[in-house]
Amino acid sequence: MTRKKILMRAGTTVLENLYATKTIFDNAIGGNVGNLIYANSVLRALMTGQDVEIEADHYYGEFGKYTDRDAERINSEYEAYIIPFADAFRSDFIRSMKRLTSFIKKLTIPVVIVGVGVSSGSQGNIMDPLPQDDAVRELVSEVLKHSAIVGVRGESTYRYLTEKLGFPEDSVTVIGCPSMYTFGPDLTLKKEADLKPESRIIITDTRYSSPGEYIGDEIQKFLIGVSEEYPDFTFIPQLVRELKEIYIGAPYSRDKSILYPGDLDAELFKDGRAKFFLNVPTWLDFASEADFAVGPRIHGSIAPVLAGTPSLAIVKDIRMKELVTYHHLAHVDISEVHADSRLADLIEGKDFHEFEKYQEENFIHYLDFLHKNGLSTIYDKDIHIKEAPLDKRLEGLKLYGAVTPFSTASHKERLRREGEYFFREEATIKELKDRINEKNRIISGLHRSLEEAEKKSLFESLRKIRHRLKKNSI
Repeated sequence: MTRKKILMRAGTTVLENLYATKTIFDNAIGGNVGNLIYANSVLRALMTGQDVEIEADHYYGEFGKYTDRDAERINSEYEAYIIPFADAFRSDFIRSMKRLTSFIKKLTIPVVIVGVGVSSGSQGNIMDPLPQDDAVRELVSEVLKHSAIVGVRGESTYRYLTEKLGFPEDSVTVIGCPSMYTFGPDLTLKKEADLKPESRIIITDTRYSSPGEYIGDEIQKFLIGVSEEYPDFTFIPQLVRELKEIYIGAPYSRDKSILYPGDLDAELFKDGRAKFFLNVPTWLDFASEADFAVGPRIHGSIAPVLAGTPSLAIVKDIRMKELVTYHHLAHVDISEVHADSRLADLIEGKDFHEFEKYQEENFIHYLDFLHKNGLSTIYDKDIHIKEAPLDKRLEGLKLYGAVTPFSTASHKERLRREGEYFFREEATIKELKDRINEKNRIISGLHRSLEEAEKKSLFESLRKIRHRLKKNSI
């Protein structure tokens, strides 16, 4: 059977089924497990049959790890290179964009950006000059040589590319975030936002808006208040550093001036009420059992919605704003949330079902975008398909469950985690030392070659001078 292969920008796919230690050391979630949500959606949509293989690039393109030979292999073996992005158009991603652009220039296969957003900070104006402008212009220009149209997260990014950077309007379209289309057009909530003291609440949190501005203690105090008012809560952190914190107890942050939960003694970790999910299916299964979710992380808000659970997103920056606006997700601006705010007051009057009115229309537009770029999907024959080939592949795979705090683990489990983790750490340190020694060996060899060249050049110069002196003396 001839297999169709697609390469996708992702740290991993659910089929790789990585355990915690490997996820940490490989940074297989790209720093944030929320990245798995939209990558999983693209994987599910494009895996049209058992003969289709979609592989993660493990971020090699933006890390500059692909060689010319790799590019030749990819051109001969793969049908397309798919790039699901988050807010990649930001200042701290410039080097990665440049490396990715260089890699794409070597490709002859279709290259499609499936969702991307711009970031300028809470005070920035995307229409003002931004450090990332040139890198974005070069990347998008190169991608459009390999595809018909670029899909962006919202109107802000659309205006950024068309009005500011000058790309033709028909080369860019707003598709929102692919994560919202994980299960197609039929997305509805299975319960109402009816809070009671015994309600099971999911809390997500973050220290920063993009790019790197502390969102303040007001939000942290509010979320702690939520945990106190609804004691049956679960804190779901998303950063790879927080996974390390939960898995072996290593503090995420020692900065006590910041209220964000940085170690296992923090309020949101009390009674072991924290879970870190290593894959999307187990995350959604857990979210489906909750009654409500709240927090300032966009995919921490989208995951419960995909599971049928109402969620309130606390919008902290432009990247979240354009997504909640496009998808009509229930939200509140960060400026409206204070330390003494009550969750029940914030959700009063909110229409948590509003997104349902636009889901099918948005989804059909998303499919049209994929088709314009020559991509086939599982929805092409039946837009309301329920079971996908990916779902069947997962039936025989026992996925790793959520990681719970080290502080609540048994003595045996602690020893197992530490043994596994520090064995990998020692191997990684040895590998780094070997690389350093090899580089030093190469540098030493270059120095010797340079010295020999200098000696040879000096000898040749002296020979020529002696020859001229001898000639002149005659």
